[in-house]
Amino acid sequence: MTQLTKERNEASALKIRAALTGNYAGDARQLVRDVAESFASDIEGTLRVKVPELADSSIRDLLRHVLEERFATILASGDADESEARSSLPVVNLKPSEVIEQRKVRMSLASLYRYVEANKFYCVVPSGQSNGREFPAWQFAGPVPELLPPVLLALRGALRTEVHAFLVTAQDALNELAPAELLAGAPFETRASLHPSQQRLLQLPANEASAQGPCVDQRAGSKHGRLNGYLMSDNRKLTVEPPSYLREHLPSPVQLKECLTNEPFAVGGEAQLYRAAYLPESVLPKSVARAYRFGPPPELFSGGNEMPFWWLYAAHVAETAIWEAQFCKNDVTRPGTFYMDPFAVQHGIIAELRFPRPLRF
Repeated sequence: MTQLTKERNEASALKIRAALTGNYAGDARQLVRDVAESFASDIEGTLRVKVPELADSSIRDLLRHVLEERFATILASGDADESEARSSLPVVNLKPSEVIEQRKVRMSLASLYRYVEANKFYCVVPSGQSNGREFPAWQFAGPVPELLPPVLLALRGALRTEVHAFLVTAQDALNELAPAELLAGAPFETRASLHPSQQRLLQLPANEASAQGPCVDQRAGSKHGRLNGYLMSDNRKLTVEPPSYLREHLPSPVQLKECLTNEPFAVGGEAQLYRAAYLPESVLPKSVARAYRFGPPPELFSGGNEMPFWWLYAAHVAETAIWEAQFCKNDVTRPGTFYMDPFAVQHGIIAELRFPRPLRF
């Protein structure tokens, strides 16, 4: 019985942690019942020791009922608050006169133009025209007018099309959210749904959300040097011990050996692999400070900024390497489409990799 209770409590604890991090995909009502039962059992156990006269089944049932109702109310309230608080960002562009007429800002047309020159708002050239101005409407929503100027200042000197593309493009570092969505705390109206991890980012206070953004200088080598794929190491440290909080979640050496022995992966000696990179030094980097998608925890970084090992992504098909290197960008305001990163078009590298003997992983 003791073992059964322990296993049940551990299962409930895992579900609670999953719910708190937004990663619980099960039945929320069943989760409420499980958690209420777990808490009621714990309280009953304490009562048996400290107040034996109160430890009976009726007290336990009452506790479970009260806890279940309370947890259900909290979950329902959270869902309601989220639904009420989250609005969607418009994807339309407004003429300068429309910005004033719709009272998006309380200023004159001349002042609006001065705000653009001062990097407080931005405009784009109307589609199909060689000149003129239109204002993406999302920048007037919620806290954006206060948070946008530092971003625009960092992008000063870039073409208007580049500025707009950066702000509305899904970023891997933001869990596929666009910087505009993070600044506004709301998704674009073109999004069909949000992942829980994206919802958590959008619910951050404005000052924390702005701190989560990626480097706005997309030409910086640190952003385009992100790697993924095959494990690389310089062999300076052959053994890397994982942090204690990760150790219990890792497969055992026996399990790893069995998996890798039964399902080996090999690249033939005549095989050709491709790797796409924004900068020449990122093709075969000597060190990496930032991982793409997956990487070792920060505790293992050498000197606080260099990884002890990393993954080098390569593909059998050049198009796959181009896509995974994010030469192709996703404009969140235009679902189902993508565009080529201008910097990648001008400076991107597609490297061909060949090896003198078969590689076995």
